[in-house]
Amino acid sequence: MAIRDMTERECLEAMASAAIGRVAITHQVMPYIFPVNFVMADRSVYFAVMSRSILAAATQRSVVAFQTDSLDLESGSGWTVVGVGHAYEVSEPSETRALTNSVPKPWMTDDGPEHVVKIKLAHISGHAVFPLGLV
Repeated sequence: MAIRDMTERECLEAMASAAIGRVAITHQVMPYIFPVNFVMADRSVYFAVMSRSILAAATQRSVVAFQTDSLDLESGSGWTVVGVGHAYEVSEPSETRALTNSVPKPWMTDDGPEHVVKIKLAHISGHAVFPLGLV
């Protein structure tokens, strides 16, 4: 296998092509990783959470990591991208309206309301993986 660093543009394009990612948070000094359905817009990740979830509490104005990837098992090629940034609940009415139909439903639900979380990515890096001979 050969690995090469991806440009920031390649990272953003790859992230935008994915539908599932993972949010890494710290809650009560313990690390947690949550899978989420998400969308990308303007260098930011958006996903929905239930208001009473650990993920909702831990993404209130905190620094989190977000990771997504893709792998073609047949060819052995793929990529992985990690972003780090500040997460916060989307509360601006115009932004909330614009996201209403584009942000997927959260994986876990309860009886409470759901909220949209935005991770404004400050740092993005990624790696593309290729079988030897395809680089």
